[in-house]
Amino acid sequence: MMEGFVRTVTRSIAAVVLSVPLVFAGAGVAAADSGRSNVAGYQQSNATAGPDGAARHLILSGVDADGNAYFYEVQFYAGPDGAGSLGTTAVAGRDGAHFQQFHSHAGPYSAGSTHTSSSSGR
Repeated sequence: MMEGFVRTVTRSIAAVVLSVPLVFAGAGVAAADSGRSNVAGYQQSNATAGPDGAARHLILSGVDADGNAYFYEVQFYAGPDGAGSLGTTAVAGRDGAHFQQFHSHAGPYSAGSTHTSSSSGR
């Protein structure tokens, strides 16, 4: 029974891993539609796959024309010992600041997750 639960959790995490790039793409389209543009930005993306699993790492950061700064870093991995994701998000501007950090993992013997966040401003 536990094996079925872990398999379900692992598949759920894999679905999240595959959908997060779509979330970032959607955010980029929304920013483009709003007429805002980045004054400065940085992006780094790495992906790897092999016989023992696959991993993806993405970093986005920048400052938009209104002076809002943002930083996103996410990592996803899947292999014979399980699957998981972790990341950090930070946004700051004249309306306030927000920070969040998360980690989720499911393996053959256990599953767990953590989440920390903090906000200030409006």
